[in-house]
Amino acid sequence: MPMLSSGAEGVAPDHENDFTLLSDIFPTGYHGAELAEVSPGHTVVVFGGQCPGKKYNRYLRDLIIAGRAEPSLIVSHEVGLDEAPDAYEKFDKRVDGYTKVLPHP
Repeated sequence: MPMLSSGAEGVAPDHENDFTLLSDIFPTGYHGAELAEVSPGHTVVVFGGQCPGKKYNRYLRDLIIAGRAEPSLIVSHEVGLDEAPDAYEKFDKRVDGYTKVLPHP
C-alpha cells in the first residue's frame, strides 16, 4: 500500500481527505463520544477541546480503511492555498454551506 507522510501511519492516497481529518476533528469527536459513553446511532455535538489523538489514530485509520468511517463527509469545500483565507473566513462566519474547508497546495 502506498504511504503518505503525515501525522497518521499507513495512510492510503484514496482516503487522503479522511486521513487528513485524523489530525483534526475526527479524534476529537471520537474522544468526546467515548467520554460521554455515546453508542452507535446516537448524535453528539463536541464544542472545541483537545484530545489524545495518538490514542485513537490507528483505530480510526482502520475504521476508514474498512469503510466503516468516512469523516470527510463533512468537507464542504476543497480549495487551493490562494483561496483558503477567503474560504476560512466564510467558514468562521458560518456562511451557509461552509461546514469544513480543506486547502490543497
